Amino acid sequence: MKKIIVLLSCVLPFLYSCSDKEVMDVAVSEADSNQSLTLTDEKGQPVTMADALCSTYYAHIHADGDWTLSSTVPYIVPVTDCGTGDAVVKVIVGNNWQGDREGQLILTKTGETRAAGFTETRANIKQTANSTLDVISGVFSSNKGAGFSYMPNTNYCLGANMELFNLCQLDELQQSTNYNFIVDDLYPGVVEEVIIADSQEELQNKLAISASLSVDFRQVAVKVSGTYENETSSDDSRTYAMKRLKAYNYTREINYMNIVAVAQKNEELRDRLYAPGFYMYLENFIDRINSLASQSNDTTLTNPICREFLQVCGPCFISKSVMGCTLDYELSVKKSILNENFTVAGALDVALMMNGVKVTVNGSGKYEDHKESVSQNTDSKVVIRGGDVNKVNILATEGKIENEQILLWQQSVEPSNCVMIDMELIPIYAVVFDKKAHDVLKTYYDYILTQK
Repeated sequence: MKKIIVLLSCVLPFLYSCSDKEVMDVAVSEADSNQSLTLTDEKGQPVTMADALCSTYYAHIHADGDWTLSSTVPYIVPVTDCGTGDAVVKVIVGNNWQGDREGQLILTKTGETRAAGFTETRANIKQTANSTLDVISGVFSSNKGAGFSYMPNTNYCLGANMELFNLCQLDELQQSTNYNFIVDDLYPGVVEEVIIADSQEELQNKLAISASLSVDFRQVAVKVSGTYENETSSDDSRTYAMKRLKAYNYTREINYMNIVAVAQKNEELRDRLYAPGFYMYLENFIDRINSLASQSNDTTLTNPICREFLQVCGPCFISKSVMGCTLDYELSVKKSILNENFTVAGALDVALMMNGVKVTVNGSGKYEDHKESVSQNTDSKVVIRGGDVNKVNILATEGKIENEQILLWQQSVEPSNCVMIDMELIPIYAVVFDKKAHDVLKTYYDYILTQK
């Protein structure tokens, strides 16, 4: 199986299971011996308040028999979730994107009491507030997405094109004018998706459905050659699958209708509301449409102008972006190895396990039965975006992605290294403040969409 690992500057925690290798064989100090569960730093000092930045701590477990370890919040992640007897388990506490917060580790020991069948011990973990949250509002780039035009003929979330709005000015303007132009909001969450398709292009199309509000912007956009590099993307002998793991952190939204409304009424503010480069193209487009005067309804004259504008600026823009991190594991499978009992989804599970990603494979022996076949008849690609990618070192692990590395990487996301992983797209004519130019461009849109 050919493997390509692409790291692009944290990701949903992998499903992890108990492994003896992950439980540290460390002697427990006498100070901790009277408690079932205690948390210390790497020097063995009890932890009363976790740092705001991503850090690793150690849960000291005292048990005579079997135990499980879990957490009440997603940002506190034990590297191992079960074991037997005394142990020291690494616990990762992720970056804090808000004020003071508190979660709990839960140790469940089985077989120690006949009546209940188990005992439960909880350890509170408080984490200090992040003192640099204002950094979020000052971070602007195409990786953050919102406010940029978008070229849809590319891999999902990687088509940000041209800055439409003067993002550095919007925050200042909304404070001085009391209008709401740009909003950042916390949005914690995790999502796991599995997509099946007949080509790489179809995989990307399925990802983009929810973002495009049912408008196929590819029809309006200029086709980009060489977008899908794999020559077998349209090969009838292969099928494709992708497991996408996403962790959300915050959203950024541009209230574009407020911007357009102000731009219509206040000409002096336009060059501050719009980015200089886009404003130059927008003014030129408006002037050319209005110069046609009574001929502005002649589509033979207006369509070339509209097409030229979209070629440069793009057919749509990102009104809302979701920031965080993502891992895409893409698999190309020869159809000849698939059957009713072994689907492409099953091949995806087996391939993930072979690369160190821990998933549950139903059926005894299923993984071993198909391991050789999957190895010989599949190609795979892993694309990781967001977080501190230096946390993942595949060279030291023979190409496999270690569970602990992923957990550390997942919790490393901060405003400076998060990327756009989901978005909402709006037709670009919505930001044209001149009514005639807006209507002409919308008419061109409708015409193109009905012709395809």
